[in-house]
Amino acid sequence: MLIRNTAHIDKMRNKQGGSIVKLKKALVVSVSLIILAAAAIMPSGCSGGSNMYVSFKTYTDKNPTKYHEFENTEINVVSNYNDKNDFVMVLKKMGNNDIFNVYSPYVVENIGDKPNNDLENKTLFMNVNLGVSDWFGPYIVSADENADGDRKMNEFTGGNHDYLNGSGGSATGRTDSIRLVVDGKEIEGDYEGYADEIDIYWTNYIQANNTKKEDGSGREVLKEMYHINYTGNNEWNVDQQIEFLEDVTIQTYYGMQAINTAWNDEVKFGDGEWLEGDTTVQSESESENKITLRKADNYLELNLDTTYGLGTREHMSSRSKTAFVSSYGPNNSKTYYFLVQGSQKFSAGTIDGWKGTYKFYYGEPAATTSEQ
Repeated sequence: MLIRNTAHIDKMRNKQGGSIVKLKKALVVSVSLIILAAAAIMPSGCSGGSNMYVSFKTYTDKNPTKYHEFENTEINVVSNYNDKNDFVMVLKKMGNNDIFNVYSPYVVENIGDKPNNDLENKTLFMNVNLGVSDWFGPYIVSADENADGDRKMNEFTGGNHDYLNGSGGSATGRTDSIRLVVDGKEIEGDYEGYADEIDIYWTNYIQANNTKKEDGSGREVLKEMYHINYTGNNEWNVDQQIEFLEDVTIQTYYGMQAINTAWNDEVKFGDGEWLEGDTTVQSESESENKITLRKADNYLELNLDTTYGLGTREHMSSRSKTAFVSSYGPNNSKTYYFLVQGSQKFSAGTIDGWKGTYKFYYGEPAATTSEQ
């Protein structure tokens, strides 16, 4: 009787033990499925990136000078800057053409190694609104044939330059698409989260100065394709390509520009001497590839790849002025590279462009050598 009871007990124990093992396996499988499901629905970038905080949103905006409403897309990116502040780069549609561009840097309180996500309390960098002009340049471009525009003058189009060359009227450029990729995954809809790397892509279409029309229906002759890669180190890598939709002649194109007001104490070309920053001055190099601006301990460095595309200056009839600062009055100056100059012909179906880096930093580096 005792032996039969012992055997029965062992049998029951074995049965219970098998049930427990099966239950554990089922729990492991269930938890794994939950994790996979959560990963599938979780917005890209929320799962561990920490180099930057990113906000991407689309909303109805109003042009501050023309008062019409339009659909805007705004990207805010927060990165560590110094012990006091994190740096907030803002890109959005702006200006007379409602065209996508760098808007203005802001700052938010530094709360530690992980960038602050409190965008509600961001304030203008150096208390200056830099969203008043274009950081990616316009063109003096004309169509070689069928010049059917209403205002055939040697004026800029694209960037911040509308029908009246920045003084009003219809748009001469438009943004067709904007895409954000966070840690290798394209974002659909609005997004907020931390990330290690982002890629921003956008496409613009630009009219010529002899195809623009007063009612805004001017013919587009250029397609701009921008790509910015950023990894949270305050170095913004720009790759810009221009597709020529028809035969055109470009008189002037600067490409890489900056609004100086927050860094206008001094400017340096290449590894030369520091010069007065809020005045008109130019580089003496025929292939300038580096411009550095500073105010107090705040620096902005523009590096141009002079081995690539328009950066080689092959489309300049004169290389006497390849980089310069132009002053438009006190605390109102801009920095420019010169990439195309002097009646340069470009054929339909061809593509050209430039590459460069905008670097924002605090405190003078140990060495300041040209990067190209």
